[in-house]
Order: sequence, then structure tokens, then C-alpha cells
Amino acid sequence: MELVSHRENVARIGQYEQLRLERLRDLLAVNFALNFFSETRITSTDLRVIWGKSFRGSNVTRYLETLAFVFEGDFEWSLVRKGRGRRPHLFEIQISENLRERLEASENDASLTKANSLVDLAVLPTEF
Repeated sequence: MELVSHRENVARIGQYEQLRLERLRDLLAVNFALNFFSETRITSTDLRVIWGKSFRGSNVTRYLETLAFVFEGDFEWSLVRKGRGRRPHLFEIQISENLRERLEASENDASLTKANSLVDLAVLPTEF
């Protein structure tokens, strides 16, 4: 047992690690500039569309803080413009080449695991 902050405790939960990787992959898949230039500006509204409706103003900021904590040095963000009323927050996000490669590798591993499980199902006895 170890005394850690709430943020670090959440960062260590395995199911959240996979969810973070999936969300970053989704972000890269829909954002051309981030995928090819490692940097982009994106609104909180766009992030909500990509990551789900549970992300509202301050939730997005806290989530970005957690990503920066977990992927320290590989994921950076800053608030460019604070939203007000119907105008969304505007963020600048940077992802390192190292993290993009890690996301690609984890996606390939997930695809391989899924393919292997389908092969395993194909060789099960028919009585099963």
C-alpha cells in the first residue's frame, strides 16, 4: 500500500489507462493537424463530440490535466481562450511522436489480441 494523490490513484487504474489510449487514438483519427504536425487547436465542443457528452467545460480541462499528468512530456495542452456562454473553450494540444507511436503500437496489439481470440474460438470443439 502506498500513499498517493487522488490524481495518481486514478492514473494507476488499469481500465482508465485503456480508455485514455482509445480516446487519444480517436482524437488523432479525426484531427489531421494533430496526427501529422503533432500540434493543433481544438474547441471543447469538438472534444465533447469526439469523447462524449459527459465532457463539459471544466471536465474537459480536468481530463486534459490528467492526460498531461499520465503522459508527462508526451502530451501537453494549454488554454488559448476561455469559453463563455455559447462560445466554447479553445485549447492547444501537442502530442509527441513517441506517444503517437505508442498509440499505434497499442492499437496493433489490440487488433492482434482480437484476431487471436477469434482464432481460438474457431478451434473450440463443437460440443463447447
